This record gives sequence, structure tokens and C-alpha cells, in this order.
Amino acid sequence: MNRFAIEGLYFADDMFASDAARALEICKLMVERGIHERLQWGGQLHSSMANRKTLDAMRRAGCFRIEIGVESGSPKILAAMNKKASPEKHLSAIRLCQELGFEVFVNIILGFPGEELEDAESTLALVREAGPDNISVNRFIPLPGSPIFHELRVGGHLDSDWSRYSVGNDFNFSSMQDEQLNLYTELMYNSVHVHKISTLEKKGSCNGKALSDEEVIAAKNQLLCEQHTVLENLKREIVRLNIAWRESQKEIRRLSENMR
Repeated sequence: MNRFAIEGLYFADDMFASDAARALEICKLMVERGIHERLQWGGQLHSSMANRKTLDAMRRAGCFRIEIGVESGSPKILAAMNKKASPEKHLSAIRLCQELGFEVFVNIILGFPGEELEDAESTLALVREAGPDNISVNRFIPLPGSPIFHELRVGGHLDSDWSRYSVGNDFNFSSMQDEQLNLYTELMYNSVHVHKISTLEKKGSCNGKALSDEEVIAAKNQLLCEQHTVLENLKREIVRLNIAWRESQKEIRRLSENMR
């Protein structure tokens, strides 16, 4: 910290509090050594580990952001992912984090095998109800060695282009079209922007930080610019979806005529 003047830290651990005793000890030492007064940090937390005792300790130790792998708002898809969490548990964990003053960042996965339109709609509904401060929406990545990877490979759904196996990939193992996945991605980003603008107007704060009138105006303008970009992306995806739908209707009519 002294050598590089570090002011922020991110624990790149999928489940920071998987060992509750270890997490509490880390937080205790950070307070004892005064690190909490010099450093802000964030980490990932499984919804099942979001209890008041752990979160209080993390907050005292300087943690300001909690990242939760919500992944989906559909019980069916969460079960298929073996997430060991329900939409209700995710929402409860987010609510508790918000109550204790944390900035909440949620991760969403789309394109999982078996995912249908109603599943994506459930995920969008959860995001809207939770009102996180930030969100990341990505396509599902089948990890080598996992049961789902083996299942997809045996079924002939995977290729050997390993450059695709990363964030930002174009995999789609769901029953939805790419245009539909893209549309729901943008709808979720837009939902978060709407929430942030609403919070800014009501509370005069951004990510838990009180702002002056000038800062409120500047922050709102920035959010509106970001939202404009999201809305433009939404328009493009709607156009693509309409084009895809018209093409499918043409193909249906062509096949019907050939069958006569």
C-alpha cells in the first residue's frame, strides 16, 4: 500500500466468505492494522453467505462493494446451473447488502442450455425488483471439465476455437434467438440506469455517496448519456428482431406453399 499508493482493492475470489471464519479474521486484521481507514475494497459473495454478521464485519473493514453472481431469475435455470440459490434468496441477499450501505454489483448469465423466453423475462423482473447499482450481463461459457461442457461436447454443440471461451463470447445454447438475448441484455442494462437516475433524483446520492447540487447535475447528465447509448442499442436489437421475425414468416409461408 505504501510503495504503490494503493487506495482500492478487489478480492478476485468467487466466494470471499466461503470460509466464514477466515473472512471474519481477514476483516478483523484489516481493522486492527488500520487498513480500513486507508483502503476501500470489494469482493464477491454467494447469496447464501450474505448474513448480517459477515457483512457488518466486511463493512467495518472498508468494503464498499459486494458482487453477487445472481446469474438468473428463473428457478429452473438456477437449478440447472446447480447454483444452490433461489431468486428469493438472491433478492434477500441484495436487500440486506443495500440496507447496510453496500454498492451492489450483480452478474447475469444468458444463453444457458434450456433457457427459454420466460426464463429471461424472470431474470429481467428480478433485476428490476432488486435495483442493483451496477450489472454485468454475459453469455454462458461452458468451462472445460464441467458436466455441462461434457454434455454439450458429446451433443456436438461445441467447437475447438478456444478464443470464444471468454467473456464477450457469442455462445447461445438457449432456445432463444441471438437477437432476443441481445434485447434482454440491453433491457437489463437500461433497468439499472433507470434505477440509478431515480436514486440520484430522490436521495441526491450516487453509489452511497452524498453529492452537492452541482455533482448531482453532472452525475445525472453522465447517467443520461450512458442510458442514451443503451437505448440506441435497444432500438438496434428491436430492428434486428423484427427483421429476423419477418424472415422467419417468409420461410414459413414458403414451406407452406411447397407442401400444397
